[in-house]
Amino acid sequence: MSPILAIWAILKRSFKLFIRTYRDVLPFVLLYVICIYLINRTLAPKTFLNIGLDLFSTLFFFSCILYAIDLRHHHLNFSYLNICKRAIKRFFPTLVAIALMLLPAIFIGLISKFAINWALSSAADSNMIKTFLILLLFIGMITWMVIILYFNLSMYIIVVKEANPIQGLKKSYMLIRGHWFRTFMLILSLILMSFFLQSLCLMISNHIIELVRLIITPFSAALMITYYDHLKGSGSQQSEIS
Repeated sequence: MSPILAIWAILKRSFKLFIRTYRDVLPFVLLYVICIYLINRTLAPKTFLNIGLDLFSTLFFFSCILYAIDLRHHHLNFSYLNICKRAIKRFFPTLVAIALMLLPAIFIGLISKFAINWALSSAADSNMIKTFLILLLFIGMITWMVIILYFNLSMYIIVVKEANPIQGLKKSYMLIRGHWFRTFMLILSLILMSFFLQSLCLMISNHIIELVRLIITPFSAALMITYYDHLKGSGSQQSEIS
């Protein structure tokens, strides 16, 4: 099967999984949307507390949604209490993995800040400064693309498979290695879907844009699970798209 048809098959199966499990994860999705809404309403935007609480809420509720969909997908015992316990248990390992993924970006940011301060203090040639900043921007974009592509499945591996942060990142890289185009197209599809839904909400009212999370969050979790199964070659339907 061609890569495009394989991508379409993965998206179709992800959508079916999303529909089949949506009712089960709806309590987590609603709590997540309400939590983010309250954070943004009560705290000043882009402050350390706002960003921190947003990150913690996203990690916890996405872990709950991810684990809940996986349980339903594999017909395992489903318990909201156990799902919350798993999300709490895997919270710190997931946070460590994210911190490890952010290290290259932080490093590039520190180099950029140092370079700008040096250029301003030494009155360096403006063309040289522009060239250097463009180079850093290019390196930063490539770094982010690598992180997003190759570590895309790390959260699933850490939360559901209970791997430690290093193992989660490594296994995600090993699975996706050689499938970067397919991974890129799936991420692009998710981005375009999110953009379309946000545009649709803005046409109605900018006050309901947060409702996009009601769809994108559980669908991205379903896509992650489906893609992991696809790459692992597990499940009765894998032979259809391998």
